[in-house]
Amino acid sequence: MASHEQTETISVNIRIGGKNYPMRVNPSNEAAIREAGRLLGRRVDFYSENYRHEGPEEPIAMAALQIAFDYIVLQRERNETAVSEKVEELIGKIDDALAAGL
Repeated sequence: MASHEQTETISVNIRIGGKNYPMRVNPSNEAAIREAGRLLGRRVDFYSENYRHEGPEEPIAMAALQIAFDYIVLQRERNETAVSEKVEELIGKIDDALAAGL
């Protein structure tokens, strides 16, 4: 029987929309998960306070949608930057080759 090494985890509680969500995370991820919880909590509070909603799940859904949208925009910007950098690198290589008389 193969032995499986277990990764050490710690217990954290994240409060979102007035409710606690206990979870187990790798200690190296604790700060990031807490920061993510605070971000989501602030967005949920914003939607709860500034928009009409039918139930408690709506502000959470809107906050999640906003965070997902922000993530996609950031990923697109990162990809565009990577492509621009690659194009600049290739232009530099072409310029070097032309300067060398190739």
